[in-house]
Amino acid sequence: MTKKRFYLGIIIIAILHIALCLFFGSKKAGFHEDEYYTYWSVSCEDVTPANFTWHTGHELQQRFLVQPGEQFSYDMVVKNQAADVHPPLYYMVLHTFMSLFAGRFYKWFGILLNLGFSLITLLGVVAVFYHLAGRQGFALLCGLTYALSPSAISGVMLTRMYAMSTMWTVLYALVFVLLMKELECGKKRFALLTVCGATICYATFLTHYFSLLVPFFLTLFYCIYVCVRRKGFVRMLLYGISMMVAIGLGILSYPVSLLHIFADYRGEGAIEGLLGASWQVVSMFGGYINNRVFAGMMVPCLIVFAVALVYLVIKRVQVYKLITLTITCGLSFLFLCQVALRVGEDACRYFYPVMALIIPLMAYVIVMAVCTLAGQIYCKDVVQPDDKSNVCRVKTAKEWVQCGFAVLLVCVVLLPYILGLSTGKVAFLYQDDAAKVAFSQEHKEYPLIMVYSQDKRYRAWYVDNQLWPYDKILYMEYQYKDLLDDKTLSEAEKIVVYMDAPVDLLDTLIANNPKLSKYTLVRHDPYFYVYLVE
Repeated sequence: MTKKRFYLGIIIIAILHIALCLFFGSKKAGFHEDEYYTYWSVSCEDVTPANFTWHTGHELQQRFLVQPGEQFSYDMVVKNQAADVHPPLYYMVLHTFMSLFAGRFYKWFGILLNLGFSLITLLGVVAVFYHLAGRQGFALLCGLTYALSPSAISGVMLTRMYAMSTMWTVLYALVFVLLMKELECGKKRFALLTVCGATICYATFLTHYFSLLVPFFLTLFYCIYVCVRRKGFVRMLLYGISMMVAIGLGILSYPVSLLHIFADYRGEGAIEGLLGASWQVVSMFGGYINNRVFAGMMVPCLIVFAVALVYLVIKRVQVYKLITLTITCGLSFLFLCQVALRVGEDACRYFYPVMALIIPLMAYVIVMAVCTLAGQIYCKDVVQPDDKSNVCRVKTAKEWVQCGFAVLLVCVVLLPYILGLSTGKVAFLYQDDAAKVAFSQEHKEYPLIMVYSQDKRYRAWYVDNQLWPYDKILYMEYQYKDLLDDKTLSEAEKIVVYMDAPVDLLDTLIANNPKLSKYTLVRHDPYFYVYLVE
């Protein structure tokens, strides 16, 4: 394959990925609760309106957009993220992007930003497997598996730091592959790889703590390889120390990170998860990944992958690199199972960085094994450029058969992801919210009451996009229902109520307003019952 065709292939895959992300982005009608935290943390310092206060939907939306005059307020972002127990880098970048469009809010802010990170990830995947295989076709196939994977597109749909942390994970894997490929490179080349690795570690630490798992294991296996090889100890020490210095600088840049990691509710939860490790948890998360990422085909994919990997090990085809990447992904998955929040299938988001390596790695190993078995790609583990006798060539008389077989093999490898895209496995779209917002638009002229409890006030904004159409919104706590005496409510022809509380509040509304006679349960959302009093 010529370089021109190779680059054209990359462009086509990138365009396909962009088209898929824009297609699913257009279907996104609501937000995950963490997305509200994201937009709040880059926009303002207020959280929930006070008890018995009236607001308009437009006022509520102001909490999630950068106000004119507040652009580039990075200190506010860092402060908010310290409270939200996450590093601030992704949110600072999002704040920068939204500051360019102050006073506006669009779902596309997060989607387009994440799409940019995802495209870099795509290029990183292609580069990793190009340098691993030395074959452009293999690299394009691996990039295509990433571009089509539901997990990659879901990461773009979720306005959170996972798309950025996925990018750092893949870029660090690229540094590792280059490092292993050029163990005895010149000092300048080694220094460049070391600086790149340290920079990525620093950025990863300031993006998401869990994403350091892959760089940690890859660095560990590099050190192990050098020790077994008994050559390059000085470089190993320099590289390892550089990575530790990068993490140290991350701590100095964001000192509250130590509190996040070892204390607070997330740090304590992660430690408890590690101490109480169990295979039941691994099985649970494995089930989520099976459904959301592999469209129910994870077990057969893993079996074929394992058989292919064993065959390549027996044939001594890139043994250490493939084993290292496989074990790194496996150990990272196991650790994430113990420290991730157990919040149902939404927890798949913690595994997106690892999936960005696992998915193309599985495709690479399977196709490499088949081609090695067929004897058409590799004759030896290493083929010298000037050793023409070791290069296997495709016989022109059988090209059409081989091309047909190659297309069939690629289709089989891509099947789980194509099936996932076609059966609704892309997450964080919340298409049901379209009907909910339509209901709000239909009743926006009437007052709405948002009833929340004091200990869980944050849930009041989990449905915020459904409130934005309304002109009159009253926030109140249920325990103060006896004080509910408002002229707007006593004269309203209809009232919409969001609450998870006894319905005697609705009886009070009817008793105080002669125009009202009944209430109807419109729907039951995860945190609220929605009633229409008329």
